[in-house]
Amino acid sequence: MPPKTPTRPFIANDNTPLSKTPGGDSVGWNAMLRERQQQRQSGENPVPTDNGKIGLVLSGLIWAGLAVFFVWSFYSGQSVGTRLFSAFSLIWSGLWTRFLAIDHGRPRLGELCLLSSFVAFIGMLVTAATQLGLPLDLPAGIFTMISAALLVSVINRSKLALMVAIGGGLVWAGLQFDGLLQSGSFGMAIPALWAGMMLQAVRLKTHMGLLTCVVTAYIWLIGSAMGSLQNGGLSGLYLVAGAAVIGTMHYRASKAAEDEGFKGTSLHVTAGWLIANGALLCLANYSFDPAAAVWSGSQDVAQIHKLAWAAIMALALFCMFIAGLIRRKHKRMSLAGVAMTTLLPALIPVFLWYE
Repeated sequence: MPPKTPTRPFIANDNTPLSKTPGGDSVGWNAMLRERQQQRQSGENPVPTDNGKIGLVLSGLIWAGLAVFFVWSFYSGQSVGTRLFSAFSLIWSGLWTRFLAIDHGRPRLGELCLLSSFVAFIGMLVTAATQLGLPLDLPAGIFTMISAALLVSVINRSKLALMVAIGGGLVWAGLQFDGLLQSGSFGMAIPALWAGMMLQAVRLKTHMGLLTCVVTAYIWLIGSAMGSLQNGGLSGLYLVAGAAVIGTMHYRASKAAEDEGFKGTSLHVTAGWLIANGALLCLANYSFDPAAAVWSGSQDVAQIHKLAWAAIMALALFCMFIAGLIRRKHKRMSLAGVAMTTLLPALIPVFLWYE
C-alpha cells in the first residue's frame, strides 16, 4: 500500500499561508508576484505578450481617470462623500494597477500607482479628520505623511515611498531649522521615525536614500540643538556629549552597512569618525578645565529637555548595539566587542547625567 499522505484540515480562510515557516510576506499580492516571477524563471509562466497586456492598459486608463476625478473633487471643493469616494477608488485602482504593472515588467508605473494610492490615503485622512472636528495642523499633517509613507515603503519595499517619507522629513527639518516649526508633542517620536527610515534605506540598499536621510537627520538635530541652546533648555556641554554619541553611532552603523555590501559607506564612516572625535576633544577640554568660560552654566538644563536628550541618547545606543550585532553576524566582531563598543559610549551620557 502506498504511504498515506497527511491531510490538512479544511480551512475557510484562503489567506492562511501554505507553509508553516514562510519567508517574508507569504500572503497577498507581493507573494503572488514572487510566485509568478519564479514560474517565469523556470519557464512555466512566460512573460505576457502584447495581447496579454490589454488588462494592464484598461486598468491603467481607469486608474488615470480616477486620478483626474480625485484631483477635481478636491480642487473644486466637492461634497465630503464625493471626495471620500474618489480617494477610496483611487487607492484600490492604484494598488491593482501596480500589481499588473509589476507583473508585466513596468516597475516605474507600479511605483507611480503606489504613490497615487498614498496621496489618496492622505486626502481621505485629512477629509475625515476635518469632518470630525479634528483638523490636522502642519506638524500633525507632516508627521502623518512621513509615517504612512514609511509604512508603505516597508510593506512594499518601495524606494519611491521611502523618498516621499524622507522628503517630508526634510520639509520638517528645514522649517524647524528656520524656527518656523517646533517639534511639540512629536519631539520624542521623530528620532524613532528617522531611525526607521535609515534602516529601511539600508534594507533597500539605496545609497541616495541613506545619504538624504542622514543629511535630513543632521539638519533636524542641529536645528533642535540651536533652538534648545538659545532658549536655555540645554547647555553646550550636553550638546557636545550628544554629538559624541551620535557621531559614534553614525560611525558604527556605517561600518555595519559596509559589511552588508552597501556602496558609498566610506563617506559615512569618515563623517561619523570626524564628528565623534571632534566632540570627544571638546569633552576632554571640559574634563581638564571645567571652570572655563565656555562651559559656564553647563548644568543649567531644563528637565524636559534633559529627558528628551536622554531619549535620543538611548535610541542612538540601541542603534549602535544593532550595528554591532550585524558586524558580529559577518564575524567582524565578537559578542564581547559588541558589548564594549556599546557600553563605553554609554558612559558619556551616564556620567554627565549624574555629575
